[in-house]
Amino acid sequence: MREKFFRGSGLMLGIVAFMALIAFHGIDAKAEIKQTKATDNSITITWNDKTKAGYYLGYSDLEDSAQATEAARTMALSKMKSLRYAKKYTFSKITPGTRYVVAIAFKDSTGKFDTTTAEVRTLPQAVTGLNQEKWYRELKSCRVRWDKQAAAQGYDYKFMDMKGNVIEQGSTTDTSFVGKVVNNKIYTASVKAYNVIGGVRYDSVWSEPAYLITQPARKKSQFVNFDLNAKVSGGKMKISWEKVKGLDGYKVYVATKKNGSFVEAAKVKGSKNSCTIKKIGNKKLKKGKTYYVYVQGYKVAGGKTYTSGLNYITAVKGSKHTPLWVGVDWKM
Repeated sequence: MREKFFRGSGLMLGIVAFMALIAFHGIDAKAEIKQTKATDNSITITWNDKTKAGYYLGYSDLEDSAQATEAARTMALSKMKSLRYAKKYTFSKITPGTRYVVAIAFKDSTGKFDTTTAEVRTLPQAVTGLNQEKWYRELKSCRVRWDKQAAAQGYDYKFMDMKGNVIEQGSTTDTSFVGKVVNNKIYTASVKAYNVIGGVRYDSVWSEPAYLITQPARKKSQFVNFDLNAKVSGGKMKISWEKVKGLDGYKVYVATKKNGSFVEAAKVKGSKNSCTIKKIGNKKLKKGKTYYVYVQGYKVAGGKTYTSGLNYITAVKGSKHTPLWVGVDWKM
């Protein structure tokens, strides 16, 4: 029993000695980087000073995280930028709305240099590229997308009617959301980016509202319709669709062969919901020929023109009109 006690005591003394060795030499002395402040064009970082051996800085704004980390580490280990014994550093005159990877190089307990890294960001900027990715008539939904903001950790969005009344709002770390719609109405959307630094949340301004518009089609009966009311007779093509209130106008495009190029054949005011086409370019319409038609609604706001896009095409032959799906029945 006495022998076992001494063996146990020796083991405990060994553990204590090893822990003391770690504390003395700093084996676990890796500097932890924290971002404490940001402006549009500056970032402040701090790190815990354990090694007392001096530090070297590296950083990169490469878009790929792995490449940025490697570049930052390489710079730090090259000892280009010495921080001496500082525990704080501020990057200034850097790019607004940007994510950086920073690296700190320091000596470990063996005297060799090691690195620690962290992602840091300037303040998020206004969201760009907000647009209607696709309006799904059959699902009565619309996907809205925007450009990824390098300095953003997430986004808040508002889905609104044409007058700006909020229908739905939420947050996401993605760059899109889906809103529920009625197929003959116009909607708007606005997005802002945010970032959390040192426990404080920083928001960008809200983006200018983007207008979301359904592609015009004939009025719904029992089922959702994707095609237009269209007829070719007497050398003319008559086309009509369900009116979308609030649009500035409609453009009518026609192709003379499947998967062919479209030309603008007519343009009418937003108060209209029909038109008659007598020529495609300089050519008259032919009896018995199939024509391919779609109507695009548009609205001008804030110096930008918003359109309904192209998801469906109507094949017209005589009095018969058939819907075609872009990407399935029609190659673009």
